[in-house]
Amino acid sequence: MKVFKKIKKNLVLISNPRLVFQRTKYIFLFSHMRSRSSVLSHILGSNPDICGYYELQQRYLVYRHVIAMRRVLHKELKCSLKDKYLFDKILHNRLRVSKKILKKMNPKIIFLLREPVATLKSMINLGQITGVEWFRSPKMAVDYYCNRLSYIEEFSKEIEGNYLFLESDDLVNHADHVLRDISRWLDLQTPLQSQYSLFEKTCTRGAGDTSEYIKAGVIKNTPEHSHINLSTAYLQKCEYHYRKCSKALERGCCSEIRIGKSTR
Repeated sequence: MKVFKKIKKNLVLISNPRLVFQRTKYIFLFSHMRSRSSVLSHILGSNPDICGYYELQQRYLVYRHVIAMRRVLHKELKCSLKDKYLFDKILHNRLRVSKKILKKMNPKIIFLLREPVATLKSMINLGQITGVEWFRSPKMAVDYYCNRLSYIEEFSKEIEGNYLFLESDDLVNHADHVLRDISRWLDLQTPLQSQYSLFEKTCTRGAGDTSEYIKAGVIKNTPEHSHINLSTAYLQKCEYHYRKCSKALERGCCSEIRIGKSTR
């Protein structure tokens, strides 16, 4: 079966050589679960200059992984690759991007963080709804959040300032300012809008947010999940990693744009 799939993939590439050679660009969104990354991904994916709106769940260690990205997006979204941005978001430490591929792809990278309390409560609430154990376990949620921010902090040093840093609350509270700045940074012909399209994999497990809120089609605040209580020790640990990561990203961020900062 694996051999058959490999042959089928190669035939697709042979019959569509543009999937290998077509000139294109890339955007990576590095974030963590429950950061509103699905909302931002849908906003980006709704733009005619961008192809992709969900997690592809793949590594980028060698160039064949890039070709796989191109093939999947072309097949599933039927979009032309010519001079477009191809998009993927990465929320887990196991999905690495190598220095070699960063140099080869030269992607536009956006880091998105959300403050601890809202993030953890959103994760645990989703776990209670879906029954997924490691979502609803406060300890597992805290471990994931802290480990993810530590990785993002270290990974950002490899980008050498060529990225944008966005805080999740700014996307909600200062959407026009934020989306204008992202549009300029990406040099999009059509500016990003706070309204977004719904796609085939919207609200699908493994592709992004599975809650009903993503179906709103517009940026909006979500419930605070006040019924969930978190220990002081957990919050202090997460707050430490959040502040440490945020400060590191702010220090290294490209100087031309500081998304949302001027509105505070």
